[in-house]
Amino acid sequence: EQPSSTEGIFSTFFHILRQLDRSWKVRFLVMTAIKIFIALFESLTVTWIAGFVTMLTSLDKISQNRFYQIISAIFPGLKHQEPMDILFWSSIILVAIILSKSILRLLSIMISSRFAIRLQIYFADQIIRNTMNQPFSLFVSRQSSEIIQCFNGEITFEAFF
Repeated sequence: EQPSSTEGIFSTFFHILRQLDRSWKVRFLVMTAIKIFIALFESLTVTWIAGFVTMLTSLDKISQNRFYQIISAIFPGLKHQEPMDILFWSSIILVAIILSKSILRLLSIMISSRFAIRLQIYFADQIIRNTMNQPFSLFVSRQSSEIIQCFNGEITFEAFF
C-alpha cells in the first residue's frame, strides 16, 4: 500500500527534525513557518484579486457585492465611501499585500539558502569529527589516500564557506 503524498511529506518533515540538533530544529521550524506564512499571503492575494475584479465589473451594484461586504466588515470606514474611493483603497491594500508577499519570499529565499549552506557545513564537520575519532586500525586497513582525499574535499568545502 502506497502512502499518500501528505503522509510522505510529513514523514520526511519529521525525519529531518529527528536528524537535527535543537538549534537547527529551531532554524528549520522558523523557515517552515515563513513558508507557510507566504502560502497564506498567496491565497490572500488570489482572493483579493478575484474580489477586486468582481467589484470592478459591477460598480453600480457595489453594495451588494460579497467582496465589498467582507471588506466593509473588516474596514468599517469604507461603508459610506463612494465606489471609486472603495476601489482606490482596495487597490492600495492589494499592492500592500503583494509587496509584503514579495518581501517575505525574498526573505525566505535568503533564509533557505543560508540554512542549506550552513547545514552542509554542519554535516561535513560532523563527518570529519566522526571519522577522526575512529580507531587507528580503520585508517591502516583502508588506503590512507582515500581518506585524505575525502578530507581534502571537505576542508576545501568548509574553507570556501
